[in-house]
Amino acid sequence: MGFLSRQHKDCRERHDHAATKIPEFFVKALRSPIEPTRFRTMIEQISRNNFVTGGELRQLAINGLQKMVSFAFADRVPTEEEEQRITGLCNTFEIAANELGDPGMRLLLRRLDEGKYPEKVRVDELPVNLEPNETAIWLFNNVSHYTIPNHTQYIGTSLGVPIRLNKGIYDRVGAFRERVKTENLAEDGHGVFLLTSRNAYFWSPQNVIKLPIKEIASVYPHSDGIQIMCDAANSVPQIFKLDDPLFACDVIARLYDAIVT
Repeated sequence: MGFLSRQHKDCRERHDHAATKIPEFFVKALRSPIEPTRFRTMIEQISRNNFVTGGELRQLAINGLQKMVSFAFADRVPTEEEEQRITGLCNTFEIAANELGDPGMRLLLRRLDEGKYPEKVRVDELPVNLEPNETAIWLFNNVSHYTIPNHTQYIGTSLGVPIRLNKGIYDRVGAFRERVKTENLAEDGHGVFLLTSRNAYFWSPQNVIKLPIKEIASVYPHSDGIQIMCDAANSVPQIFKLDDPLFACDVIARLYDAIVT
C-alpha cells in the first residue's frame, strides 16, 4: 500500500468517525450550556476538519436532532427548558420539525398542546396562498383525494377518534386496520395535504380544496387515510389517503380545540 492509499484510507476513517460522533454531540448538547450558534460553529469546524461535506452535515444534524428529541421524550415529557433548547438548535441549524419524522411529530404535538405553533415549517414552495397571520403546521406529500360519485352510497367504518394517552404525546399502539374502501369512490386528484393554524388544504393539478378547521365536525382515521366531515347541511365525506393518518387526526383535533375554545 502506497503513501497516497494510506492517506486516502486515513481521510475516510476520519470522515466516518466524525459522521458517527456528530449526531451524538447533539444529544449531549441538550443539557449543555453552550450557545446554539457556538455549537453550530463547533460542529461545522469538526466537519471541515474531517472531510464532511455541507450536504452530509445537514443530514447528520437532522439525525442528531432526531436523537435529541427521542432522548428528551424517552421516559417523560420534556421540560420547557429542554423544549426551548431543542427549538433553538433547530432554528440555528435551519431545520424544521417536519424534517425530523416521528420525533418532530411528538415535538409538534407538545407545542400544540401548549397553544404554540411551530416557528417554521420547511416547505420549498407552498401550493396555496395563506390567509394573513395563518401559519403552516405540517405538509403531507403523495396524498390522494377521493370523493363519492353522485347517487353512490358510501358505507365506511367509524373508527373513533385520535387516542391521547398523555398530553402532548400520541400513541401508535392501537393500529387502525380498516383501510379506506375505494371501491365506490372516485379519485379526484393526487397532490399534497397541508394543515395550517386555520385550514386544511388539499392541492393537486386537478383541484384545490379548502376546509376551515373550525367547520370540521369529525375526523376518522383509517389505516391508510382519514375521513373528514364538515359541519354543513350538504357536507359529504372528504377522504384523503396519506402516510400517517393518526398523526393527521391528532393535529386536526388539537387545532380545532385551539380555535373553538
